[in-house]
Amino acid sequence: MEKRFYVIREIILQYEARLKHMEMMVVQFFSTNQLEAISECVAERERIEKLIKKLQQFVEKWEAYTDMSIDY
Repeated sequence: MEKRFYVIREIILQYEARLKHMEMMVVQFFSTNQLEAISECVAERERIEKLIKKLQQFVEKWEAYTDMSIDY
């Protein structure tokens, strides 16, 4: 089970890195006045932020559950 949490945390880190990259892209789009591209990035950022939050909640919930399990 711990491997699964590790994989999910790695996915979260990749999404967070993607968000940072997207911030740089928005600055570039802004400098060239590409409003539609900025809008798409904002929508994608919101989607990724929601996904990160859900993944974090999932890990927290099930890690707590796993911590309460009985070892034989």
